[in-house]
Amino acid sequence: MGSGIDAKVDIRWPVFGRMIVAWVLTFPSALGVGTLTFSTQDAIGGNIGVGVTTGLLGLVCLIVFVLSRRNPITPSNVNDDWDPTDELPIAEPAVTTSSNE
Repeated sequence: MGSGIDAKVDIRWPVFGRMIVAWVLTFPSALGVGTLTFSTQDAIGGNIGVGVTTGLLGLVCLIVFVLSRRNPITPSNVNDDWDPTDELPIAEPAVTTSSNE
């Protein structure tokens, strides 16, 4: 967003809004996962609790990875959501003149 403002280019506000929502949701989500993980480990107790918690978190990571591979982003589809009719203007480069001429 900062580079867009500096280059006098229109900012895609819907994308910026999704970024803000992601940032706002990240911290409470991390707090929830941490609390749940600690509570599970503490309820089981000892090394067994650590092992069970590690196994569960590993399983969750594996599930997220497998789900992410269902529609992978590749160089051929990275811009599929891009609307070519919504092209943003490209700022003209600044013209500098040399004082030595």
